[in-house]
Amino acid sequence: MALGPRSGADGTAAIGDHKYLAWTPENATATTPEISYAGNKIEQAPDALGNVMLTWSPSLLRGGRVAVEWTTVGRYAQDPGNIGWYDGHQLVNLHANANVTHNAELFLRVTNLTDRRYAELSSYTAFLKDTYSPGMPRSVYGGVKYAW
Repeated sequence: MALGPRSGADGTAAIGDHKYLAWTPENATATTPEISYAGNKIEQAPDALGNVMLTWSPSLLRGGRVAVEWTTVGRYAQDPGNIGWYDGHQLVNLHANANVTHNAELFLRVTNLTDRRYAELSSYTAFLKDTYSPGMPRSVYGGVKYAW
């Protein structure tokens, strides 16, 4: 969506309620009762996902742009029994590029601009408790793209 002659905004959102309709694991024994996960939230399925990107293309960048991106991952169950929960996270990223010549472009990307601690994936087991696959800290990427 254009906000002006050199700026714009884009966004996406998804909201869901992911539940097991019926699921009884086949590992019940005489000493362990049958477990049913029917009605429980499906593990690692966030209740919301979202993204908003604001862009600006000043003439100084010669067709390039600067963009700020906000992403969110909502809360989700870490296990089928819904014992553990991950609260979700929000991140801010920065993108920029500038055309130096007809054939050369400079680019820069900063992910996790605020250096927030978050999990790419989180799970729970009775043995290990909460486990997290950590997301990347602030990372800066840059370079030159040349076409001939």
